Amino acid sequence: MKHNNITINIYACGGGGINIVNKSGLVSKITELTGDAYPLVKCHYFDTSMANYSEFMGKDFTLVTEQTLTNVNVAAGTNGNRSYSAAMADAAIREYIDKNKIGSGPNEIHIVIGSGAGGSGSTIAPTLVAYLGKKDLPVLPIMAGDSKDLESVKSTRRTLLTYRRIATDVLDKPIGMIYCDNNQYSDDYIKAINQANETIKNMVMFIIMLCGDNQNIDYADIKGWINPSKSVIPVSNIYNINITTMSGDVKLSGESKVLVSRILTSENNSKPIQNLETIHSKVGIINSDISSGLDDELFPLGFILSTGYFEAESIRLENIEKDKTSLLEKLVTPKASDIGTINGMIIV
Repeated sequence: MKHNNITINIYACGGGGINIVNKSGLVSKITELTGDAYPLVKCHYFDTSMANYSEFMGKDFTLVTEQTLTNVNVAAGTNGNRSYSAAMADAAIREYIDKNKIGSGPNEIHIVIGSGAGGSGSTIAPTLVAYLGKKDLPVLPIMAGDSKDLESVKSTRRTLLTYRRIATDVLDKPIGMIYCDNNQYSDDYIKAINQANETIKNMVMFIIMLCGDNQNIDYADIKGWINPSKSVIPVSNIYNINITTMSGDVKLSGESKVLVSRILTSENNSKPIQNLETIHSKVGIINSDISSGLDDELFPLGFILSTGYFEAESIRLENIEKDKTSLLEKLVTPKASDIGTINGMIIV
């Protein structure tokens, strides 16, 4: 099967990451991408439990356990315990990546997908990002966070901090990152997760489209958008990535400022492209083999890397954590007047 000269490796980490890649329909969409205009897309799966395993994953599934990598009998998951899976992830990742010679080919893009709220994906995904980043491979983390309850918001905030430390201390370079909070999509939790998964699926498909054949945007331009060089952005940190239509005003959250942009348009597009004040921008015209069948209203499509968002999000999550912690303390800490005694003995 022929493809263009770019390879995209997608890593589904933990139950949340696997559900995003598998149950959202992303895998089936990827199998439809055939022809010289499209990149080659490969999916890899990492989890501490066999509960999310499907037969089609085969040898692309890595079981992360404290025993051997192939011993499925001990694979019971982590029940949200981040420290437990962190201790196991590094060795499993190194063995899989090195055994399969991932990163040894030309023009590879690496997309790492995981939940920030669970115990497996929130540690396996950052460990993967750090390991791939140390190999100087272009890596894009995608994180689905959650603020529905205290443990979820604590884990989400700490996972964001982990990614920031990877960018600032481990890799010392700017890292673009896609992030969403499931809880912000709907009051119905199941609908919220489904909507978040659908959003991430669409963003991944747009990135695949960006990596397809087009005039003017090449592999180096995509790499420079995902992980800008320090000559473009001198401050090592995580930077928010958003994908949006460019036909109107581009609206970003809070104090966000656009730093780098890649814009795709089509030969049939007659709408003007909004001029953004950026450090670096590039416009490409998508191959007609890829744009055929797509709604012309989609274009021009902007791939935006901005600053300011994660600072505000970290504060928001910290405030939610404080509120939920305070509420919990009120619920579980009884007042002295609520505790009865007989002859000094506490009645239980």
